Amino acid sequence: MEMEKAVVKAIDKLYGSSSEPICPSKIIEAVCKECGIDDFDFLSAIIEETLSEDSNYVPVLSEDGEDEDEYEEADDAEIFFSRRGLFAKAQFCVCPTAFEIERGILIPGHRFVPFFDREDKIVLETGEKRGKIKRTKRNIPFVSLSVYYSLFGPRGMMEQVLIEAEDNMQAFLDEMQSGEVDPNSTCQVSVYDFKAFYAANKIVEGDILLVSIIDHKKKLCTIERLPQDRLWQAAKWNNEFEIGLRKNIDMVDIIGYMEPIEAFLSRAFFYSDHSLLQAPSSMLVNVLNQHDDLYLEISAEGNAIIWEKDREFELVEEEEDEDFEFDEDEDEEFAEEFRLDELFKTMGFSISANELEAYMRDELFGGGDSLERVKKRCFDDRVEQHYPELKKEFNQEIKELWETVKSEYNIFQDNPQGKIRKKALEFADMHTAWIRKLDMNAIDINDSLKKDLTKIFELLGPVYGLIALLNDDQVIEPKQVKGYSGMLDMAMSEYDKMIKKLDKKLGIK
Repeated sequence: MEMEKAVVKAIDKLYGSSSEPICPSKIIEAVCKECGIDDFDFLSAIIEETLSEDSNYVPVLSEDGEDEDEYEEADDAEIFFSRRGLFAKAQFCVCPTAFEIERGILIPGHRFVPFFDREDKIVLETGEKRGKIKRTKRNIPFVSLSVYYSLFGPRGMMEQVLIEAEDNMQAFLDEMQSGEVDPNSTCQVSVYDFKAFYAANKIVEGDILLVSIIDHKKKLCTIERLPQDRLWQAAKWNNEFEIGLRKNIDMVDIIGYMEPIEAFLSRAFFYSDHSLLQAPSSMLVNVLNQHDDLYLEISAEGNAIIWEKDREFELVEEEEDEDFEFDEDEDEEFAEEFRLDELFKTMGFSISANELEAYMRDELFGGGDSLERVKKRCFDDRVEQHYPELKKEFNQEIKELWETVKSEYNIFQDNPQGKIRKKALEFADMHTAWIRKLDMNAIDINDSLKKDLTKIFELLGPVYGLIALLNDDQVIEPKQVKGYSGMLDMAMSEYDKMIKKLDKKLGIK
């Protein structure tokens, strides 16, 4: 761990402010010299792995990796660029809505992505004297909020909103309990006080603001009204960004996994003409608005990515990337989960090793000690019925994970999150039972169901995220149990209504 910190610190110092690609195999000598270590047998794989785990560095295809086969075989396939370097002095546009102008505010939401991370608190200054714009909290109606967070997807929006204020949990519960959109239901989110700025610059709906990054490390930006002479260039900007966006969709299709929208959009700018960052005249969302075949695809986990309608969507979540390589000696537990995930994928099970571990912990939390009960709960008899040739390997892999979980499990450390996990897994069981019912009725998951299923995934995404979170000990306080429990009760109730309505539509009982 100390070595990884030293390596990334050295790379940050040497290349973090550069907008040029970084090839691990070509920077070993410089990195080792900066770290004060001998570069003898120091592998580029160490640098690759370190950069892959740092959100500032984004991988790109090398010139040798133009297609999927070459990408896997190219010596220098792992090439990265620094987001901080690419966006060091970047400019980008923001368009305040009528809702914001009327209230004298600007809601950050996804506005500063990918130039900064979603959790960054950007410092905005305006005018020649650089007066700082105050960042504060305001209650915003739920019905008006989603447009400002749409690039994060339903799961990302919920996560961002829930960490903004403790009271948002109850507000979210109230919204779910109502079962319909309540215009009076609000939650508290961060906003910038733009009242004086809007008045001084006579801002009206449709006007565009220009944000300039002054110091990326300090997250310092200035903001002004976009000069009128820039507006006519918007069509050219949109076309050039569209090219970069489509190149990036090609690459992500090759890699095959979902990734945070920050990395996805950063690479799209990297593939575009860099003049887009020097004299912007439009916004990336305009490309979506002007091209019908580009849209926001929402994954089963509730994350969002930009995709093309004519292209099949087969991406897995990033942590399930099948091309990821591991060192079994260094991380046997991760290797074990990786093998299980591969096996589940082969057998067509939607469960992950992480979720299976949650079921095992739930068995132990309830005072049980039966692996067979866990297997029955998660897989029924489908292994024996459909995959007898894989039964031996399946049982061995699951037994190894079970022994690992049992040896590390402490029921006292698993309280109170074990109570919430139990309820979350009951929710997951409800969904699994419904999916099996669709299979029994030979219901094809086609495009006609996509809208209905997207709403269901929006509800389920945070639940599965919570299940994964609760595999770690002591992640919630006893006083939070009631809030999480209430949220799950409301979510389960809403889910029940949704699937009953869809069952009626599909004509199944």
